[in-house]
Amino acid sequence: MRKPDLIISKAALPDQTLNSSTLIGLKVLAKSGLIVGRLREVRLDVFTNKVEGFIVSRGLKRPIYIGREYVNKVSSSAVILNMVPNIFLKGKKVISGKGKVIGIIREVNRRNNTNVLISIVVRSFFKKDLVINSNAIKTIGKSIVLKDSYNEKQKYFWQKA
Repeated sequence: MRKPDLIISKAALPDQTLNSSTLIGLKVLAKSGLIVGRLREVRLDVFTNKVEGFIVSRGLKRPIYIGREYVNKVSSSAVILNMVPNIFLKGKKVISGKGKVIGIIREVNRRNNTNVLISIVVRSFFKKDLVINSNAIKTIGKSIVLKDSYNEKQKYFWQKA
């Protein structure tokens, strides 16, 4: 490509920027290294012309729109987030502070459309769904470990509430 004529006052030079079309198809990685998906679209604010977010394709699952506040770095090889999307908690094991498996996360409740976790809904075999507040969570990794102080009794589905 021929070098373009420049008409700028405060903008960065072309060789200091990324072409948005080369970003399409890049891997999107969570802070932990987890592959979130592939970049499908770069979305701009129509009033400010600034990047507002990215639409990430996840194969057969629903795509995700990730706002720019959750993006740590954009390079020519990947988009790296500054967090792990809480929607990926679904299906993980929940373990008590004493090491007992409580169940599997069935649903994740977030504050509006942010990544702020409010609670998780845990399903266990022969037991009613259990709602666990986010302040009862000690660590989030391959599984969710609850604080030692968490001591809620689960009821079996045949018991009354």
